[in-house]
Amino acid sequence: MYYQLFTITTLRFGLSILILSYFIKLSYQQQFTGIATAYGGKIYGGSCGFKHNNYKYGLAMNAIQYNNSLTCGTCVNINYNNNNIIGLVTDICPECKYGDLDLFEETYIKLINKPFGREQISWSFINCPLDIINSKIELKLDEINYYWLAIRPENIKCQLSEIYIKQDNKWIELERNDNIMKGLYFIYNKKINMPIQFKLINKFNEAIVSPIYYELTNSFILDTEFNCNGINEYILDC
Repeated sequence: MYYQLFTITTLRFGLSILILSYFIKLSYQQQFTGIATAYGGKIYGGSCGFKHNNYKYGLAMNAIQYNNSLTCGTCVNINYNNNNIIGLVTDICPECKYGDLDLFEETYIKLINKPFGREQISWSFINCPLDIINSKIELKLDEINYYWLAIRPENIKCQLSEIYIKQDNKWIELERNDNIMKGLYFIYNKKINMPIQFKLINKFNEAIVSPIYYELTNSFILDTEFNCNGINEYILDC
């Protein structure tokens, strides 16, 4: 009897996770429509805070879909009259409406090839190709501080949702708040006890656990990347 109840509960839990994963994937493949405009944006000058990517076809996401900067570093496939280009989200467009994209001048010229104006486009989120990102995730620290930690992830294949830090054998979720620090930063506002370890979770509920680090540096490089297409068992130990 108890075994049957345990089996049924386990199956229901597994089915719920699979259904959730399916709808997350479906939303990630959704196509949006809106207006494309152009501005003189640069990778290193955007609200996302990126400083080390050389890809020139960037864009600013409308404020609604910017999602508290969580779409920073994601890639979008933009279509205009059967022409396509992959753009990297590096900035926010506060005045843009849902579905609108404000493109770097280089992106606009490459895609639309007209004088700057307002053009109808369609687009969707995609996994970033390796010619845009490095094959290894990098966690950047602008400042080494053992009493306050702000991590900026780069080279993420698909949208990141959470980062955890392991302290005293417990996983603690890092804070995400653009009102505290503008850009794609994950914040730990307490004293840091070494060693540390990080766990990253993306919007598909996949997780990656970092090596154990024994000192703070300006950069932590992970020897892996997300699959961006399923569920990883590490999610269960949060």
